[in-house]
Amino acid sequence: MLKERGIETTVLVTSALHMRRAAAEFERAGVHVIWAPVDHTVRPLGGLDTLFPDAASLSRLDEILHELVGRFTP
Repeated sequence: MLKERGIETTVLVTSALHMRRAAAEFERAGVHVIWAPVDHTVRPLGGLDTLFPDAASLSRLDEILHELVGRFTP
């Protein structure tokens, strides 16, 4: 739709987690992307307990795997 309207560059505002995959899709369609990632996730440094998985870590792993698999779809 952007190319049809003569738009060759756009600002892509999306989750930092899937910015790379989303930007790749725009570039593949021929639209240059200026990245504007939001909602960065930061895990505070902690003690030894941070070395063991918890429910939040497993949930995050699911999101990361989703993004990695999405980068390899044709």
